[in-house]
Amino acid sequence: MLGWPKIDEIDVQFFNDADTLTAALLAGSVDLPLGSSLALEQALGVKDQWPDGGLAINYSSWIVVFPQFINAAQLLNEIGYQKLPDGGWRGADGQRLSLEVHSTAWPAIHTRAFFPLVDYWKRLGLDIDPVVLPVQRLADLEYRTQMPSFEMIRFPNGADNVWRLHSSETPLPANRFTGSNRSRYMSAEFDTMVDRYMTTIPWDDRMQALGDIVHQISDQLIMMGLFYDVKSFMVAKRLTGFTPADNATWNAHTCDIR
Repeated sequence: MLGWPKIDEIDVQFFNDADTLTAALLAGSVDLPLGSSLALEQALGVKDQWPDGGLAINYSSWIVVFPQFINAAQLLNEIGYQKLPDGGWRGADGQRLSLEVHSTAWPAIHTRAFFPLVDYWKRLGLDIDPVVLPVQRLADLEYRTQMPSFEMIRFPNGADNVWRLHSSETPLPANRFTGSNRSRYMSAEFDTMVDRYMTTIPWDDRMQALGDIVHQISDQLIMMGLFYDVKSFMVAKRLTGFTPADNATWNAHTCDIR
């Protein structure tokens, strides 16, 4: 048992917008906002104005493309595409190569990262048709899963999330497209690697299993991480024992008030 909590009473408040929350923080009436409260840019602005608090960061996720090219120009040549004078590509059938690339309007980090990525691919000579799914269509799992080429989304990072890439997590009609294996890459060999990692206890053996997984991901380009996203927490200086994590309350029993 963890024993009696160090804090006897917690006052929970609800804020409908970032401006109201910011005002409450600066007024000293909030010690720790939870949930998706402030974007990093907003949190940095509050930090500079809040002498009684600070900013804690957790690298909770990363921005990933499912799937991705392996040496794009060489691969396109190998499968019969030829580079055009205008920078585009044309296949052996004379058709110009065009790729429909998806992302979603939420969270906001998606659109901020998506269009620079699209621009980069266009500069490589690819004819890209960017599609940003509105919030109203996020629940249309069948449409999202059966993307025609690539999807750029935020995805949980860390070794403990490799199970999400297992074949059993592949979104299919049988599971109503609810799996987390966004690339729909299915390989018995890879599944064995994931199973071995998730069930192995000795450290050296576990790290060997993880190394095999990382090699397979990079060799087959099952997914390509672009950069880490961060989750920001504004924390009052009088609150001690708080450790930033994806689940902000995981160590609430260690928190105390000075």
